[in-house]
Amino acid sequence: MLVNREELLQKLEAVSPGLAKKDSLEQSSCFVIYNDGRVATFNEELACFNQTALRGIEGAVAADPLRALLQKLDEESIDISIDHNELRVQGNRRKSGLAFQETIALALDRVEAATDWKTVDPILNDAMAITCKCAATDGSGSFYLTCVHFHPDYVEACDNLQILRYTVQTGITSTLLLKAASVQHIAGLGMTEVAETENWLHFRNPTGLTLACRKYVDDFPDITNFLSVTDSTTVSLPTSLVEAAEKADIFSSQNADNNRVTIALKDNKVMLTGRGGNGWYTEVKEAKYSGPEIKFMISAKILAELISKSPDALICPGRIVVDAGTYKYSSSLGAV
Repeated sequence: MLVNREELLQKLEAVSPGLAKKDSLEQSSCFVIYNDGRVATFNEELACFNQTALRGIEGAVAADPLRALLQKLDEESIDISIDHNELRVQGNRRKSGLAFQETIALALDRVEAATDWKTVDPILNDAMAITCKCAATDGSGSFYLTCVHFHPDYVEACDNLQILRYTVQTGITSTLLLKAASVQHIAGLGMTEVAETENWLHFRNPTGLTLACRKYVDDFPDITNFLSVTDSTTVSLPTSLVEAAEKADIFSSQNADNNRVTIALKDNKVMLTGRGGNGWYTEVKEAKYSGPEIKFMISAKILAELISKSPDALICPGRIVVDAGTYKYSSSLGAV
């Protein structure tokens, strides 16, 4: 069958978050294709489903070589067929064969089907995108630190140094946790509907792309007091700090488990520093602040988001708080 190469590649890339780096489950590093054109991936934490033009084909093919091949070809249309346990990809005077398993073994029956879909505000995507950046990567022994906490009225995350709560209607009826590593994949896909089943929270966008994220029911501490403001002084951070943070992020991003820049405030000056294994970057800017020297750490991307929403931050005992209206952010002072 003839299919549009670029469109097929886009459909496959959209379900790639559900791929496992290693086969933790049989066929978990594969694209599973159904006769009706559906394609699925599943790595025990995320299950992804999309609709393609691959009608009349059913089985599994290794994801990495198929994606790499489609990226290298430049034809607008390619011919896809099955021949002798191979997925054949044919272009203009060139063809390729990829090993194809005609029996589907991927354990997608572990994911309950979603039926009760609810429309949610698209702002939920923005909420997930920024909140997941405040979660920890390893948890330091506390699982909830690696998660985004979903509440009917907000989402929030904490890594023991920084906290963010974003007010948004999530479409769920009770609280639950989703791994931040999974949420970051969902956030950029323009999800407009959610559905909750026993073990999964399902997201769907207008194209029909569906991602199901394994949910966890665990305690998440009440962080309300850390977002409240008492005995505060105001500091105005310059918008030019965003560009400085982008430069510092070149080095801080080398710290995969702790990608943050350091902010130091003193005598109407703010100094931003980013350090990594291969070097460092620092820049000093004017800032409206008079008080003792304070330091804190923050993700460069979160800093840019905060300044764009509210350049004014509140210095409270032991922490700095930014109220951006739809969300509040707090970071511990001296956490450097």
